[in-house]
Amino acid sequence: MIEAARYTRSDDKIMLVTIIPFTIIVNSLFFGKRFFTDWKLFVLSSILTFLFISAFFILCGWVAVTLRKNLWLIIQWMNWKKCLTPIFIFRISRSFYISANSVEQMHDYFGNRLLLNLKPPVDKEATVSREKVQTLKNGWVNKTLFYRNLEYYRSSFFV
Repeated sequence: MIEAARYTRSDDKIMLVTIIPFTIIVNSLFFGKRFFTDWKLFVLSSILTFLFISAFFILCGWVAVTLRKNLWLIIQWMNWKKCLTPIFIFRISRSFYISANSVEQMHDYFGNRLLLNLKPPVDKEATVSREKVQTLKNGWVNKTLFYRNLEYYRSSFFV
């Protein structure tokens, strides 16, 4: 027998207590006075509405149980994404984001800025703004080279 996913032990009780009144309310709004006067309409619409809402309740319970079981995977993936983005992608100015793999050479440029030679070459000059020069020189390039080498060693180790 197929068992529905359970979020709590009292899912069945909660379903019955909430869905029966909800079924009556929805059908009375939909059919009006006819819902209470025509017994065939009352029985048929109540059964169909109850089955539909029960299926939706079970589906929502399955989603809740699945998310509760796998929430740590989602959180880990989000944390991993946050950690990788600042390391491999860097904003050098308002109009440029660069990848560590794209930096070929760095040259001093006027106004305490840097001029980068990128691969593949770009049409505009890739200049690093004054505020970003120290971050780029001190930390970002070294971290990126470290992680690039780490990825290289991981990939060669697991091949």
